[in-house]
Amino acid sequence: MTYYSQTGNTKKVAEALARGAEKAGASVVVKGVEDVDPSELGGYGLICIGTPVHWFRPARRVREFLKKLPNLEGKSGVAFSTHGGLGAGWSLSSIGKALRVKGASVLGSLTTVAANYHHRPFVLHKDRPNDDDLRKFEEFGGTVTKALQATLNT
Repeated sequence: MTYYSQTGNTKKVAEALARGAEKAGASVVVKGVEDVDPSELGGYGLICIGTPVHWFRPARRVREFLKKLPNLEGKSGVAFSTHGGLGAGWSLSSIGKALRVKGASVLGSLTTVAANYHHRPFVLHKDRPNDDDLRKFEEFGGTVTKALQATLNT
C-alpha cells in the first residue's frame, strides 16, 4: 500500500485501510510513494494507491509515481483518496486507469472528506477524517482483501 500525504490525512486513511486488510488475514506493507520503488510493486498481490485530491486529480507526486508503474499483470489494485469537500474529481479514476493500463484488475475505490487547509486562516472540515471515516476505510480494506482471497481460492 502506498500513498502521498501532504497533511497526514491520506496517511490516516491508508493506515485504516491497512488495518482492515490485516484483520482479514493479509500481510501489509504501508509506505509513502517517496519511499517506494515502483518496480517493487510486482511482488505484491494487491496494490493500493492513495492521494489527496489536488485540483480534482491526484497529487503531482502520485501522478509521477503512476507513470513509473511496472507491469502488474495478474495483480489487483485499489484507489483511495482524501478531498477537501468538492469530491474525488477524477483522482480515483486516474489511479484506476493507470493500474488497468499496467494489467491490474481494480477491485474498488474509496474517498472521504478531509481537512482542507487551502482556505486559511479557516480550515474547512477540521475534524475529518473522523472515526466514522476511518472505520469505513478499515471495513473497505477487509472487504477488498476478502474479495481477493475469494478469487485466489477459486
